[in-house]
Amino acid sequence: DVKACPSCLSFLRNPRMLHCLHFFCLECLKKIEASDGRVSCPVCQFVTDPGQDGVDNFQTDESVCRIIEVINGTPGRCDNCLSSPASSFCETCDAALCAPCSEELHGFRSSAKKPHSILPVTKGERLRRVPRCPSHPGEKLLFLSVTSQQLICRDCILVGEHEHDRYVTVEEAGRQTKKDLLELITKSKGTLRMLEEQLETHERQIPEAAEAYQQSVRRLNERAEELTASLKEQQHQALAEGASVRDAKVSRLLKQGVEIGGVAAALEDCVDLHRTALASASDFEVLRLHGAMLGLVAAAARVRVDLTPCDDALITEAEVFAPPTPASSRAGDP
Repeated sequence: DVKACPSCLSFLRNPRMLHCLHFFCLECLKKIEASDGRVSCPVCQFVTDPGQDGVDNFQTDESVCRIIEVINGTPGRCDNCLSSPASSFCETCDAALCAPCSEELHGFRSSAKKPHSILPVTKGERLRRVPRCPSHPGEKLLFLSVTSQQLICRDCILVGEHEHDRYVTVEEAGRQTKKDLLELITKSKGTLRMLEEQLETHERQIPEAAEAYQQSVRRLNERAEELTASLKEQQHQALAEGASVRDAKVSRLLKQGVEIGGVAAALEDCVDLHRTALASASDFEVLRLHGAMLGLVAAAARVRVDLTPCDDALITEAEVFAPPTPASSRAGDP
């Protein structure tokens, strides 16, 4: 409702318009003004920055004031002081006057021979008086100059500066202006409907965007679970392969240990045999057994054990974190 302030819900006083096109009383704007001078509209939450001077920087919209006066049936302002609301209309003076101005002016003119016709004006009553021509006193402004877009009187057309202008009556001009304004209002309503449709679209998109976000979160969680399961499977395979390599390496080491022990024992027996023989045999027997003893020592020296290091590597970190090989690829490996 353009007549009432959305903040105090009373008749607009000193109306100020925010950038969102909502009107508020100046005093109400001062109450909701933030510390940084900005104003958040209580209706739509649009933030208006009036500048360094705050809400005082907003100028009073006289057009809105007059429109509100017409809508509310306010008689208008006093033609004399131009500030207080008119409480009476003097037909003689052709002026709307507030009570103090009416008393002052008519008290001064009380000695005049011609009495003044003063009509009371109440709230809800609008003055439909016709303004007078400033160039031709007493003549009413009954015409509109289409050429200059000025209100003119009969004398302006006959002997004044507008005698060559194209003109129409005020009634005709009023009807055409009302028609133009209604067309403009109709177009504005179309724009309003378009904005309302856009607002509805945006309101629908908000839950859609939220749902899209939730779907993305669910897909990310599912993918994370898949990757976690894959890593756990690779971990299981790597541990199993590592255990297999460990068992093979230990078995080989044990086998090599047995072989080395056997060769060492045989070599030690050969050495003991020869040492005993050399201690107890005569020189002749040593010479006779020399060839046989050399053969045994040589044979013992020729004994070899497979001492190849067990260099089988356990599964590496690179293999653990490598992408798993598809089963079809593994099946075709040589």
